[in-house]
Amino acid sequence: MKNNIKIKAPPLFGVTEVNDIYCDISRNVPRSEWLGVTLPFALVFVSLLGLFIIVPLVGYLQELIFVVPILILLLYSAIHALRLFISKPKDMIIRLNRRQQKIYIQKHCHNHNIFAKWPVETLVFDWSDVIRPSFRNGSGSASSRTWYAWHINPPDSPKVKIIISDDNIPLFFYASRYFISIEDTIISYAESWQWCNDYMNGINSPVTLLTQPRATFKYCVTTLSNRLLSRVDDSDRWTTIFPIRNPFFWLISFLLCQLY
Repeated sequence: MKNNIKIKAPPLFGVTEVNDIYCDISRNVPRSEWLGVTLPFALVFVSLLGLFIIVPLVGYLQELIFVVPILILLLYSAIHALRLFISKPKDMIIRLNRRQQKIYIQKHCHNHNIFAKWPVETLVFDWSDVIRPSFRNGSGSASSRTWYAWHINPPDSPKVKIIISDDNIPLFFYASRYFISIEDTIISYAESWQWCNDYMNGINSPVTLLTQPRATFKYCVTTLSNRLLSRVDDSDRWTTIFPIRNPFFWLISFLLCQLY
């Protein structure tokens, strides 16, 4: 008889390096709500083609003039999403310095100007400024989505909310070899916060290090699959990554994983 026992899905965020002075935490935050470069790139092509066709026709059919600003807005949105996806670092590290009781947080500073420079800044806070964590899940159409954040209240500055993990139960989670539930995800958030709090207070609790990001196609496919299709690991075989024998899954990975 086939063994149908599933393994509890490991968190997509966690500690990547730890010693007696500092630890690094990798965050699980999507680089873009557009999921990849394929969709915005396609919209750039479609909007440019539409402008090329419609602009010459405005003189003959003036009603088309209302379509032009829509296409320009679509072109701008696609270029903005494309640049955000490409320029945003794949991994935004949070460093906890136990010796200095400091938090160092990488932040990608982007804005609406697609021609400006979008630098990565490092924010520095005292550990005592972290007033509380928050663990929550969405409702309605976002009921499968969960968030883990730290709320920081630095003196003489506005409050800061730092997203540690933004999780979404994949569409075909039932086909995965991992067991996934919102309750387990929330528990992993609480366990992460407890470990960080213990670490900064001098308690060395056991921790499983998270695998560092790798610049391979298979890693990109599994990273995107964890958000869209099913929970997998890049050490799995391809037949495990796509347990449902359907070429549609391969098409999705090929189209959406570029430059992830």
